[in-house]
Amino acid sequence: MDNQILDEKETANTGLKWGGYAAAAYVLITYILFLILKDARCVIGPFSMIPYSTMVIFMVIAGIEKRKLLGGVINFRTAVSNTFLVLILTQISFMLFQYVLYNLMAPQLKESLKYYTIQYVSVMLHQLKYSKEQFDEAIEIYQNSSSEMPIGRIFQQTLVSVVFGFFWAAITALIVRKKQPAV
Repeated sequence: MDNQILDEKETANTGLKWGGYAAAAYVLITYILFLILKDARCVIGPFSMIPYSTMVIFMVIAGIEKRKLLGGVINFRTAVSNTFLVLILTQISFMLFQYVLYNLMAPQLKESLKYYTIQYVSVMLHQLKYSKEQFDEAIEIYQNSSSEMPIGRIFQQTLVSVVFGFFWAAITALIVRKKQPAV
């Protein structure tokens, strides 16, 4: 056990390294999607799954590399801390990118984001079988909401992404973990 703790300290930068790669890939893919789509679909809806899937792949790679560095055995706690670090670094980088995108590079995206959010919420409300009054009330709230994207609002969205992303970090950790063989 002491040997594994020593190895964990020596290989602590695995999550940082792959988190950096994942963050760069996530931002780059989102930026390319923005250049192609020219609207907020690059950060909301089905297209946003492309960079997110890439991040999950980097989480798996980070977990596998950590397992190899630890001699082929990794417990769940070590694996999840490594994969979660990739998630955290990616989401923080994406938060900064979103701020720059919405406030400096393409302020017109704020209205586009509002439009697509209303579209996706409408579909969701129909699927949840909201009454006409509930539906109209919910859509009106979205239509009357501000489209400004201050850093606090983006940070709030990032926290939600991290909380839900922990689920993927845990699943990834379960995939890459490998217990010590029983002797």
